[in-house]
Amino acid sequence: MKGIERGTVKSLRVVSLTYRAYSIGGNEAFGSGTSSMFSPISTGNGAWDVKTVLGVVPVEEDGSAMFRVPSETPVYFQLLDAQGCVVQTMRSWSTLMPNELYSCVGCHNDKNSTPDASATVTMAMQKGVQDLKPDVWQDESDLNSKTGFDYLSEIQPILDSSCVRCHTDTGEAYDRINMQLQTKQKYSDDPGTPVSLKGDTLVGDREKKAYPLSYLVLTQSWLTFNDYYYWTARPEKNYLTTWYAAESRVELFKPYTYGSHNSKLIQMLRSGHGKLTEKQICAIEAWIDLSVPAFGSYDRNAVWDDDDRRKAEEETNKRNYYNMLDQVAKRARANVSVDVEVSVSYIASNGSKFSTKGKEMAILNVPQQLSAGDKVTVTLPKGERYLMFTLSSRMGEALVYVPDGVFTYTVPDLTQAYPTRVSIYGSNNIVARVPTDDELAEYRNLALNPYDAANSNAAYPHVTASTTRSGGKYYEARNAIDGFTANGGSGKYPCQAWEAESSGNATFKVDFGRTVTIDRMDIRIRADKGDAKVAQVVLEFDNGQKQTVTLSQSLDMQTIRFEKTNAKSVTIRDIQLSGSGKLAISEVQFFGTESK
Repeated sequence: MKGIERGTVKSLRVVSLTYRAYSIGGNEAFGSGTSSMFSPISTGNGAWDVKTVLGVVPVEEDGSAMFRVPSETPVYFQLLDAQGCVVQTMRSWSTLMPNELYSCVGCHNDKNSTPDASATVTMAMQKGVQDLKPDVWQDESDLNSKTGFDYLSEIQPILDSSCVRCHTDTGEAYDRINMQLQTKQKYSDDPGTPVSLKGDTLVGDREKKAYPLSYLVLTQSWLTFNDYYYWTARPEKNYLTTWYAAESRVELFKPYTYGSHNSKLIQMLRSGHGKLTEKQICAIEAWIDLSVPAFGSYDRNAVWDDDDRRKAEEETNKRNYYNMLDQVAKRARANVSVDVEVSVSYIASNGSKFSTKGKEMAILNVPQQLSAGDKVTVTLPKGERYLMFTLSSRMGEALVYVPDGVFTYTVPDLTQAYPTRVSIYGSNNIVARVPTDDELAEYRNLALNPYDAANSNAAYPHVTASTTRSGGKYYEARNAIDGFTANGGSGKYPCQAWEAESSGNATFKVDFGRTVTIDRMDIRIRADKGDAKVAQVVLEFDNGQKQTVTLSQSLDMQTIRFEKTNAKSVTIRDIQLSGSGKLAISEVQFFGTESK
């Protein structure tokens, strides 16, 4: 790199990108162009996508590095100096296929010439392929993280322990982030003001996200109005932190143009301000050099209404469905498919019939709308009892236990309590397959079954309730295990739930159809006007064990953990309400594994 002394770069950081499955809320990035950042994970002009640091690898004295990265994962690279600051960063990404070899030679050469021929073996090649190691601020367990870099998890705890004892002036913080929408920014170049670095959250209406106050202060964000309020920042004009913006210029930047090395915040911390540890400073440097992400997932600190939540869940189901198809296709190409045959038939109420079969997986195309009363029949190979079934990608794939190997599903009225688009598609793919051993061994929600029905008694999981409100599909027991959690209303899409006709002595039973091992329940109580909160329930397992569970007054999903228990069914009973009102459960989940 021109202008950089050889040996300045000490390590290379590998970062993966996770793309959004849905578009909910947004802010704006601007610079070389202008674009809305939907489902934002940062302030305007910050990081566009969720970023996960996969680790670092040393750069040898001759400037070489040779390392292993995950296949089929978008990754980009950052060159770091001795203090962990970015010297240069990629602003594109690469995705490698399994066993693919990738070299920087080519892209980073004159396109009208070829590299000089050389018999020299680099120092990195002499050492061989290296595995990525944790960055200075990371623990070994971070290398297996499924979430991205998260300000609330990585940075706010540092501020809480080392900074907020002095930096408490919330009024000054509000003034700095321009809460009054004044035409000029009010950020001062004076770092001495004890502006608040607390984690109190502020919501930008357009983003539908709650940002920590400290994050907005350190990124020097301000509130902008364009039909809705949203947060944005200009990193090139930022006094405290400067980063590579999402809409930065397309030409090649010189090393150290932006990033933590040029950020006043890092210069202050390295001069002793706050007395932070090296690990803490390196974490803040990484946050800046990743372009100041606020959230490690697209639903983190989301301020969504019920329609937003339902959209996110349906779109996530759709992504998972296509990921599944991709994995099955790869197993087939590698000749490692599950060596069994699955057949699917469809008999429509208008007399039309369709059928197909396939190895490991069968995809049946039904070239017409799905109608109430149509019947789907899946026949598994002899001895197989587990089925992965999808009627609609928006409803999601479910692992269904079928004791006799034949699964029969009667299509319900899809205009109520089901994804709105399912009932209108003129062509539908119904997918049935046999799960792999790895899928069966996974720790998962064993109660999930969007294809359960009141009259289903030969497929599991299956739910029954002692009392259910009459008046439509939106109150049936099956709604509480369908995977959809919107709970702000009742009797209409997207807020289906199980609602009891009478709360007195009401019970709700989840039957797994075989013995499973469970250790956790997640439950979300419906929050419609007139609904009661639930103070306490008793979990009664079919093995005779009982556990009394006290619930908080929260209307969010609540997690209750207990000792591992082998059971075929769990009944929620002795339900005690907090105050008067209707009893309704939007979703209940039981997590565990198949019993060995």
